[in-house]
Amino acid sequence: YLGVDLSQLAINYALSISHRWGLKGRVHFVTGAAEYILEKVVESYPSEVKLIMIQFPTPFTLQLDHSNDEHCEEKKRVVNRGNSQLPSSAYSGFMVTKRLLDLARLTFNGGSGKLLLQSNCEDVAVLMKNLAIRESGFQTIDVQHSVKMIDEEKARLTERTKKWIEMGGERAEGVCWSSKSLLPSKGSTETETACHLNRTPVHRCILK
Repeated sequence: YLGVDLSQLAINYALSISHRWGLKGRVHFVTGAAEYILEKVVESYPSEVKLIMIQFPTPFTLQLDHSNDEHCEEKKRVVNRGNSQLPSSAYSGFMVTKRLLDLARLTFNGGSGKLLLQSNCEDVAVLMKNLAIRESGFQTIDVQHSVKMIDEEKARLTERTKKWIEMGGERAEGVCWSSKSLLPSKGSTETETACHLNRTPVHRCILK
C-alpha cells in the first residue's frame, strides 16, 4: 500500500498510526503531488496495481455547472462566494484532472485494476465520476448496495450539497453509487468515519 498526500502533517499522522498497528514495512506514505507519484509508479513499479483510491480531495469552489462556458462566468462569481482557500474551479487547482486519471489507467497496464472515488461533496463526486468516464475511458461497476434515492429527511446534508440540489445538479444516485463503504472498517479514512457518525452522506463509486 502506498498513500500520498500533499500535507506532511497528514503523512506523519499516517506513519504514526501504521507503526502503532504493527504495519511498518507493509504500508508506505509519501508527501507529494499525486500526478508526480503516479508518473513514478508507471515508470518503475514492476508489479500490477490492483486499486487506486481518490478519497475526499479538497473540493473546488462550488460551481454553477461543470462547463468551461465563458458566458457562465458572471453567474459563477455569484455562486462562488465562500472559502477563498478552495481551488477556484473544477478545472483550476483541483487535484483530480484528466492527466491524473489517464495516469491511473496507465498504472493498471490493461489489467484488472479498479479506481475508487469518494467524496462527501455530492457535486465533487459526480464531477470525478463523469470526468473519469468521459475523458479517460473508465466504466462504472454496478454495486451490491446501490443508492436508489438519498433520503434527505434522514441524512444530514451539508450546505454545499443543499445548494447543489437547489441548482438542479446531477445526483449521486443509481446502480454505480454505493450506500455502504466499499472498504473494510479499518481501511476507512477519518473523514469517512466522521461522516458516518454525523449522518453525512458519502458519495462513492468504483470504476474499471
